[in-house]
Amino acid sequence: MIELVAAATFRDYLGHYHADPALDRKKCDQVYSSWAGLSCLDKTVADAVLIIERESEIAAFATLKFVDEVETEGVLFGVAPQHQSKGLYLCLMRAVQNLSLDATRRRMTVSTQVTNTAVQKAWCRLGYEPWRSVYTFHTWLKYD
Repeated sequence: MIELVAAATFRDYLGHYHADPALDRKKCDQVYSSWAGLSCLDKTVADAVLIIERESEIAAFATLKFVDEVETEGVLFGVAPQHQSKGLYLCLMRAVQNLSLDATRRRMTVSTQVTNTAVQKAWCRLGYEPWRSVYTFHTWLKYD
């Protein structure tokens, strides 16, 4: 199931949830597995989900949103730990690009943490260029 792949892929991921010490680590992990599962069930979360199977199991997945007639957003990608470093992420990116082009969308956006250099390198191999960056800050207000 895609939830299990997401849970393994994003365990202790260095994203903005895990960067916040005020948040429960297990709940941070659960955000990604829940997100992946809902992507398969709810069109408001994702318009399409692509998977790669290896040895009768889901090895990798990608979720997409069709933003408008021109743009596709690659929302959530995951490669199971035992299948990483085998080029599956690059395969997913190419499949997403092909699906977008088949739907006549000419632009695709993807985002990640600034520290996630592995996927940024994959994007560069496919001709992507940085467009903008955003920092996420968490603050906890104390009311007396």
